[in-house]
Amino acid sequence: MDGGPCGSSPLLGEAPRCDAAQSQEQGVKAVSNEIREPDLGDLVVVLLASTLAGLRDRLAADGFDPAAELVADLVEVTDDYLTSVSA
Repeated sequence: MDGGPCGSSPLLGEAPRCDAAQSQEQGVKAVSNEIREPDLGDLVVVLLASTLAGLRDRLAADGFDPAAELVADLVEVTDDYLTSVSA
């Protein structure tokens, strides 16, 4: 099997993690600054949160409770992120 772009082959079709490590380092840098101005990416997360909330409600109304619970967890994560940015 050929190595991925990070030098190691992904396990069972999993994407290489080099980009995740880089974004995690950037997140640590953003956290070390006490005040961070919201940017365009934060606007995208706002739109994602509202879309996920609508999907959660629709799934629950249509009787897909396990899927609605999963999407509710995603809504909670995006809400927590937005709360940390706006604080």
